[in-house]
Amino acid sequence: MTVEVRLTDLERKVVALEASGGDFARRVGEVEPKLAALDLRAASLEARAGALEAGVTALARPAATPAEPTPGFFDRAMAVGDLIGKIVIPLALVWFTWAIKDSVDAALKERELDVTAGKSMQQALVTLRSKTGLTQEAADASALVLASMGRPSIMLLIREYDAGTTEGSVAASKAFLVLGMTHRSDLCDAFATVLRDKGGRFRIQTHAVAAANLGQAQCREQKELLQTVRQDLAGPASLYAGRFSLEPQPEFVKDLREKVDHALTVLAP
Repeated sequence: MTVEVRLTDLERKVVALEASGGDFARRVGEVEPKLAALDLRAASLEARAGALEAGVTALARPAATPAEPTPGFFDRAMAVGDLIGKIVIPLALVWFTWAIKDSVDAALKERELDVTAGKSMQQALVTLRSKTGLTQEAADASALVLASMGRPSIMLLIREYDAGTTEGSVAASKAFLVLGMTHRSDLCDAFATVLRDKGGRFRIQTHAVAAANLGQAQCREQKELLQTVRQDLAGPASLYAGRFSLEPQPEFVKDLREKVDHALTVLAP
């Protein structure tokens, strides 16, 4: 009895195990499609990962440098203009700076020369106007210093000849010869002014020196003036006596006529 009961229990357990095995098989059958789906998803993920890796590799490559466009005429002209501007403008600034500096230096040197010349003229005049101790050599040297100054010295020398000392007058007459060669035009104009003067500012001797130097310096443009003076001297003394600072002596009038005639002879064509 006991054995039968145990057999019966064993049979029930076997049946239960068989039932459990069927249920397990059913579950395994349900899991297999899911595993297949997972395999498909894994393959899809691998494909996407490969695509992403290819994209990253492509991004990691250096970008190709685009070809530079060929510059046109306008671009080349602009480039040349820029190059010229970079070269010319600095050179122009350098030249402008140099020109200003050179002008300033020249002005300063000219100013220094003017000051030096002024001092030299002043000293020469002081020497010429010395009333005592003036030698002819010193007077000649001072007159030549004045003559070296050119135009500004001409009227000063004429005044020294007219109203200066004997030594000063002789020295001035020597300076006129030098000025006739170095500053002919200025000397001609100055002596023409003397001959035209009707205000009695010069002695008749100064008029005679003026006429003589107009001939010696070849002042042909003053030929008509000399002819007018000769005509006046040919008339009564009242026509020309008032031109001189002092009443002229007959011998001085004669000397002036001779100087005028000689100058006209020299200037004759």
